[in-house]
Amino acid sequence: MVYINGVIKHEYHNMKRKGGRPKWVPSAEDINKAETYAKAGLTEEQIAHALGICYDTLNNKKKEYVEFSEAIKRGKALGIGIVASELMKLCVKEGNVTAMIFFLKTRAGWTETQVNKNDNTHSGKNGQPIQYSVEVTAHNEHWRDRLGDIMEKK
Repeated sequence: MVYINGVIKHEYHNMKRKGGRPKWVPSAEDINKAETYAKAGLTEEQIAHALGICYDTLNNKKKEYVEFSEAIKRGKALGIGIVASELMKLCVKEGNVTAMIFFLKTRAGWTETQVNKNDNTHSGKNGQPIQYSVEVTAHNEHWRDRLGDIMEKK
């Protein structure tokens, strides 16, 4: 104890901290849960909440524990793979044009309009409506036949 101005003060710097939450260390079960949650499409904030930790703790532990970080990355990749596979089924097997357009816009950089760089307008040649055509080629006979079947249905 230390006396300061006649008042007894404890030397806290020499005492161990007793209060507060215990340090969170991701267990093998937590790592598996995090991967499962990421695979299901949860955001990192939602993953943290499901694990009972705050978002900052999740970020800190990703930096501190490589296996924890890798599990979340792996889960995200697996989830994206599942959705992409289902999207491809809609595109190719079912001929879903909306799914095809979505895929091409998000993965192949397609856009619906052209921007005139000089005046930022969206129009075709000489101010006319935009006209476009699409040529689809397939390097495999199966896909070439399948694309032909899809186009004939229209």
